[in-house]
Amino acid sequence: MRPAAFLRDTRGAVTVEFVIIFPVVVMLLLIIVYFSLMLAAVSDVQQVAHELARLGLRYSAETNAASLCAKLRTTDLPGLIAQSVSALDAQKMLITCTLTNDPVLSGVRFLEVAVRYDFAGQTLADLGRSVGISIASVTRTAGMAI
Repeated sequence: MRPAAFLRDTRGAVTVEFVIIFPVVVMLLLIIVYFSLMLAAVSDVQQVAHELARLGLRYSAETNAASLCAKLRTTDLPGLIAQSVSALDAQKMLITCTLTNDPVLSGVRFLEVAVRYDFAGQTLADLGRSVGISIASVTRTAGMAI
């Protein structure tokens, strides 16, 4: 085949274009899947924090924040984890509670629940690392007047 005829030949052009574009499309799809899963997990952590603060109303007579937190962790957290969409692991959650008196309203206390979730060692963290994104943990808080 002469060089000029070779340059005008278009057979195989679609294959070359596919080989160039396909990895980019796959990478974009992986990034979309990663962010969707991460958003679901962060939303679940926020929902757990909100629900634990709400469920803390049941223990309004409790004066010690540490024992209130222990009750929330042992009594209420397993049910919330079972309802989560993204299959959160209770062992990777650090829950802290603070009880403060409201400075404006006397006799009213404020419960703040902070939930820190560690993504280390999970498939979501591994998937993120494969596309160059690393999120180690997320912390969400919620509060309720009790």
